[in-house]
Amino acid sequence: MFRLRTSGLAALALLCLLTVLISDVIAEEGRLLGQTRLTRREHDVDYVNFAGCENVVAIKLHALRGSAEIETLAVKYGNGTIDRLAVRQRLAQGSQTRWIDLRGARRCVRGVKIVGDTELSLDQTLIQVWGK
Repeated sequence: MFRLRTSGLAALALLCLLTVLISDVIAEEGRLLGQTRLTRREHDVDYVNFAGCENVVAIKLHALRGSAEIETLAVKYGNGTIDRLAVRQRLAQGSQTRWIDLRGARRCVRGVKIVGDTELSLDQTLIQVWGK
């Protein structure tokens, strides 16, 4: 009887550990917040506005179709303040930026302004905005 309880406790502890590890992996992956298209025009400005408030600590951009040169991001928070974050990165099709940390702890984000342009693509570049 004692062995059965010990085995059950060990299995429960293992299950809890796996749950924590899986939730960390999911948090690292992030979630899709929105997407926009960048044109070939230099310093194109595109907005991704969210219907509600997205609580995130970091943002990542992903070039889903086409390549782009991203210059800056302007992140609009729920209280109306705006942070301008220098990115200055070229994204090939299928590539992504690193996670760009927001200032402070978890923040309510209402939208993101992307300044950049399509690079070496015949069409507009589709950019996704991810948050974690």
